[in-house]
Amino acid sequence: MNTGTDPQTSASTEYDHLYRNWLSRMGSQALDLDWRRRHLLWRHRVLLRRYPVRGKRVLDFGCMDGVFTLMLQQLGAEAVGFDISADAVAQAEKFRG
Repeated sequence: MNTGTDPQTSASTEYDHLYRNWLSRMGSQALDLDWRRRHLLWRHRVLLRRYPVRGKRVLDFGCMDGVFTLMLQQLGAEAVGFDISADAVAQAEKFRG
């Protein structure tokens, strides 16, 4: 049965909604790149402690707004981020400058 909705568009819209909710919960610091670098998610901190990234090629699938991807690049990795949320990708582009 065809419902007329594109699954990819529907998923993208849902992830945009989730990203905006996350931003709202985090407050104004969520858009402060320096603050975000100092407050990486625990799993990102663990990965950076356990695995040297210099010279590695990394795909950050589900990168959200790309803060971890930027950290990987700063530490010498060839890192690329991918996310389905257009809002998160737009913020990643702002962070990247």
